[in-house]
Amino acid sequence: MTSRVRFVTGILIAALRRPVVLAKVAATIDVLSKGRLDIGVGVGWQREEYEAAGLSFEGRGRLLNHTIEVWPGTVARAERQL
Repeated sequence: MTSRVRFVTGILIAALRRPVVLAKVAATIDVLSKGRLDIGVGVGWQREEYEAAGLSFEGRGRLLNHTIEVWPGTVARAERQL
């Protein structure tokens, strides 16, 4: 059995998903993988994705912040300042 392989997302546009459902899915995968899940989140750039979800493109940063706030015990850090 491997112990070093990590499960990593590309960039997940977390603002397009329901925060509690996303947290549950991520927690389940993390438990099943014995703590080897790494998730990268971003706000995305494509207006049409937000329109299709019925969400405000201009409010995408606020939506991402809310999603991160809902995830207790997570480590969130910015890799670079924009």
